[in-house]
Amino acid sequence: MNTEKKIIAIQGSRASFHEIATEQYFGRESVATLYCNTFQEVCTALQRGRADYAVMAIENLASGSLLTNYALLLRHDFFVVGEHTLPIAQHLMALPGQTLADINVVRSHPVAILQCSEFLAGQQHMHPVDDFDTAGCAEHISRHQQKGIAAIAGSAAAAAFGLEIIAADIQNLKNNHTRFLVLSRSETKVDDANKAIIQLTVDDQPGALVRVLQVFGQAGINLSRIQHVPYQREDGKSAIVIEMDWQHPYDFEGLVETLRVEESEIKILGSYAK
Repeated sequence: MNTEKKIIAIQGSRASFHEIATEQYFGRESVATLYCNTFQEVCTALQRGRADYAVMAIENLASGSLLTNYALLLRHDFFVVGEHTLPIAQHLMALPGQTLADINVVRSHPVAILQCSEFLAGQQHMHPVDDFDTAGCAEHISRHQQKGIAAIAGSAAAAAFGLEIIAADIQNLKNNHTRFLVLSRSETKVDDANKAIIQLTVDDQPGALVRVLQVFGQAGINLSRIQHVPYQREDGKSAIVIEMDWQHPYDFEGLVETLRVEESEIKILGSYAK
C-alpha cells in the first residue's frame, strides 16, 4: 500500500485557514504542507514540481473575490480539480492574562482585518497592522512573547501557539466563509463532474457578451459567477472567468461545442464534482 503523503502548497503557516481547508479536503494524515509566504510562491512551487497540488483561496463572503488569485490562475497552466468551502470565524488572541485594554496593536492578514472592521472600529485604542498571515501573526507573538500585541486568527492558531482568545467571533458576518480552489499541474478526468471554471474571450463589440451568455441558458447551464479579471493578455483582450454547474454531463459538453461554433475563445480551467 502506498503511504506516501501528497505535498500541498499553501499561502500561510501552520494552523492557518489554508492548512485547515487542505486537511479537510485531502485528509489530515494524507498530506504534508508546504508553507509559502505569498500566493505567487504557491504557484511557483506547484509549477516547479515542489508540490503535488496547491490550495488557494479564491473568494470570501465578506471581502469578495480575490482578483489577484484569479489572475494567477490565468497566468499559469494549472487545472482546477476541486474546491472546498470553509466557515471562517475570526478571533482576537494574545498572550495569556491580557485583556482588551492591554492591547495596542492588532496584527493580521489585511483580508482578515477587513473582515473584522466593525469590531476594530469600536476599539479605538487598537492600531491594526497588515501582515502576511493570520496564524503567522499568532506564532510570532507566541515565539517572541510580545505583550500589548494581539493577532486576528482562527481558534486552531490560538491552540497551536498557546495564545488566549480575548474576543471571539469578531468577524462582521457571522456566517463568514472562504472558498478555496484545489490546483494541479495535470487535468483529472471526473465521471461525475458537475461544475466547471472556464476562461472566455469574446469580441469587443456591442452585444457580443450578451449573445454568448444566452448560449448558457439555452444549454441548461447555471452560471454561479461571472468575473472580469484584471489580467492583460498579449493580444490586448481582457479575460472573463465564468463558473458554472449543471445536472447532466451532456449539458456542459454541448455548451462547449456550441461556444466553439460561435467562434468564442474558450479555455477550460477545470471541471470537477462540486
